[in-house]
Amino acid sequence: MNSEKAVYSISTVQELAGEIGSALGSIRWIGYAVFILMLLVSATGIANSYQMVLLERTKEIGMLRCIGFKKKDVFASFIFEGILLAGAAAFAGIICALPIGLGISFIPFDPHGDFGAALVKGHLRFAPTLDQLLIILVFIMIVAIVAVFLPARKAAEVVPVEALRITA
Repeated sequence: MNSEKAVYSISTVQELAGEIGSALGSIRWIGYAVFILMLLVSATGIANSYQMVLLERTKEIGMLRCIGFKKKDVFASFIFEGILLAGAAAFAGIICALPIGLGISFIPFDPHGDFGAALVKGHLRFAPTLDQLLIILVFIMIVAIVAVFLPARKAAEVVPVEALRITA
């Protein structure tokens, strides 16, 4: 008896498409994980920056409270400022990313190489939709609100008389 093992295997297009789809899905989830990590790092940076803003503006906050600003007004102004700055930064980031992404989409890649499954006619496809951009903006705004919340709450709790005693 001759025991020979099969040397070749045959795969259907559907099987290969499933494997490619699975690999691309994994890449997508890795991208989401990187995005979440970047959001956490950004939130930490924003929170630290606003903690410094609070320390630098303590006297101003005390003055505002003396002329009639309520705690909720101080809180709202910090939150509004955080949202405004995050929105401006996100908009600037999108404006800078669009030409870079479009430029990368013109670079030809080997369709038989490692990126072959992700290429469209030998190029990386860069086609962000308005929905995707709006979702990114919403996430950034939420991160900004969460990051600014504690410094804004501390700013709202500043005692006017104590704040005016501080010399800066």
